[in-house]
Amino acid sequence: MNINILESNNKFSFDIRENGKCIFSSSRDSITTSFLKSHYSRSWEACAAARKLVEKYPFHIMHRTAYETYDASSGYAEGEGVSTTEKSVSDLLEENYNKILGNISAQLRQPSKEDKEIFHMSLSSFIIELTNLYQSNIKLGKKEESTIALSLLKKFKKLLRSKFGGKMAKVDVQALNQQLNPQQEGGGGGGIPGMASRKTLIVTAAGNIIEHEVDSETIRELLEDYAQASCLAIESTNNVTYNIEVGEDNCYIHIFNLCGSGDVEKIISIRINKLFHVDSIVPTGKMSKIYPHHSLQFYQKYWKPIVDNIGHFYLQDTDSLILSGKNEMPDLPKNEKSYPLEAWDVSDRSLETIDISFKGGEIWYFEKNPLLKEASSENTSRYSEQDYLNAMVRCIDKNQPNLFGEVGQVVQVIPLEDIIEVDVKFITFADEDNKIKKDEDEENIEGLVVRMSEDQIAILDDSQLSSMTLGI
Repeated sequence: MNINILESNNKFSFDIRENGKCIFSSSRDSITTSFLKSHYSRSWEACAAARKLVEKYPFHIMHRTAYETYDASSGYAEGEGVSTTEKSVSDLLEENYNKILGNISAQLRQPSKEDKEIFHMSLSSFIIELTNLYQSNIKLGKKEESTIALSLLKKFKKLLRSKFGGKMAKVDVQALNQQLNPQQEGGGGGGIPGMASRKTLIVTAAGNIIEHEVDSETIRELLEDYAQASCLAIESTNNVTYNIEVGEDNCYIHIFNLCGSGDVEKIISIRINKLFHVDSIVPTGKMSKIYPHHSLQFYQKYWKPIVDNIGHFYLQDTDSLILSGKNEMPDLPKNEKSYPLEAWDVSDRSLETIDISFKGGEIWYFEKNPLLKEASSENTSRYSEQDYLNAMVRCIDKNQPNLFGEVGQVVQVIPLEDIIEVDVKFITFADEDNKIKKDEDEENIEGLVVRMSEDQIAILDDSQLSSMTLGI
């Protein structure tokens, strides 16, 4: 079974084909569902809708008769002689469901026990769909369509009662709806009802506190979420769609560009590790030659917008998770410089700072900044009043844009009941070699004095001070 994406007048539709024959077309058959559109404004939306149909609503495909030939642009199968534009929506709805009903009824004449269970699920699912279509048309004031939907609903219920007895003759609408549209905790993560929330899973994974294996459906939904976020990020420069590859150790999202000639070219591969962290975004094929992985152009056009949309990026070398919700990835600077980014140290579950550097000429890279390792609420208890006396500290509070990253000396310690506050004189020490140093004997230092709480500063030791250079 293959998914075929079609384009017409800058709109996208899809066909489901088996053995070369079309068995479902969104442009024609979407009216038989409560969740599909005939056309989509984005290619990847059409692709996602087709996958959703195949994976979550296969009963819409199982009991259809393949069209002998099908012209999606005109919207009709040859041999029928009538296009969708010449038939009313209610006629098409009735025709489609009557064909499906006839197919199921014929196959239920002498079914095996296994087939009978499958057909029971299919009939129950169609009853749910027709119920949703009926209610939707009532709300929209579509009297003719709602009448047809109600008539079809009665036919499907009649067949269910005639072929199945006892409890199986009834449909638990609420239970089946829940099965078809599972609501994940914190759900809604990106376009498909019931989608698992990537934010919930990533925060959990970042803390390394996943105790139970995540089910395959949730993983698939999360990957769909990542893929759609990635496509949305770069769709202004490319006509893109995607493919998902699920592996034992890693999963991959492959993004393709739909070329004007009808060809499809893979341009980017995204890798996701066991903790659901995106840890690699690399160009592929021709794209890798035009925009190499660490080129500034690839960063600005592809890496940065994808990470901003997905919400995080994991650095294997430093075991750090950058949460873009707390950091908007910087644009390329006019001059060579580095930017501090707040990150999560996955191993010891503490906040730290990672520098993203554009000091490499035509490349960009990450480096760990040992000076901005933030003490958590547990770590601050390590320091006493004595520790803060005359200590050299650095501001790590991003809410203080004029002070963030600046070095100062504690000139007064104010112990309170629950916390310690300090007055910090922010200064710049520079010797002839441009090295920042501490001079404990110097008392008359001019600078700005600011009262800071413990979570706004980090104490610097002598080894850090000796390694610091201006501009870090």
